[in-house]
Amino acid sequence: MRKAARGWWWTGIVATVAVAAGCGPSDSASSDETASTTAPAVSTPAPTDPWSSEREVPVVRKSRSGGLSPYFGPPDVSIYEDGTVIAAAEEVGGIAPFTLSQLSPAGLDAVLSAAEDAGLTGPDLLDDPPTPDAAMTTIVVRRDGESYTTTIGLGRGARAEAVREFLLALHDLEGLAGAGNMETVATMEAPRIEVTANKYAGPNRASVLAKAIPWKGLPLDSLECAELDGDDADAVRAAVRAAPAATWWIDDGTAYRVRVLPLLPDESACD
Repeated sequence: MRKAARGWWWTGIVATVAVAAGCGPSDSASSDETASTTAPAVSTPAPTDPWSSEREVPVVRKSRSGGLSPYFGPPDVSIYEDGTVIAAAEEVGGIAPFTLSQLSPAGLDAVLSAAEDAGLTGPDLLDDPPTPDAAMTTIVVRRDGESYTTTIGLGRGARAEAVREFLLALHDLEGLAGAGNMETVATMEAPRIEVTANKYAGPNRASVLAKAIPWKGLPLDSLECAELDGDDADAVRAAVRAAPAATWWIDDGTAYRVRVLPLLPDESACD
């Protein structure tokens, strides 16, 4: 596995108050005059590298599973202890990039308080049973050293409605955090991906091979399940995105279906 050199790309959030502080001596009178009428800027701390492998598990995570076409993708939203938010953006060629944002301490507190108000920190957690062909949503909240898992599907009642209200609020995270408590920083790809290459094992091998697209890149027999980063990850991502959905690939006379899963900093491949 070839590691990519990742520079310090996150520049942090520059507070507007720093610009105002650059006034020269001749502006001292006007700055004194406006100081009492200018609202203080919200201070949002610059985070550490959001993709660091040393990052702890998130304090809030929402993910999906199941459905008529079973969901295969990263968690929808992950919020970390330092306020870093990594949210799956709209898929590009079946592979989601991510929107990275930063919550202030007050914003993070507001999100955790809303989760607590929705009953997501126990002791009586909602745990809907799986329903065939129904999508399930899982929310994991970690607070004060404890982990709480809530699962919701087709359940009804006051508890289920409270959870759904929180999920709706999570879609408008900036509103949930409160004015000035969240800043969107960048949209980017996950540096690491999980790649699974599954061999075709059905009875129609000849017809599948006739329609398969030649694979160019790492041998697919080495990617039964693998974690890639750097140039290798970029090449696989580009190949899969350029092909139609549900493509069969041919490599060394064998047909494969290739799936790509972006990995968050606290995740590892093939778990």
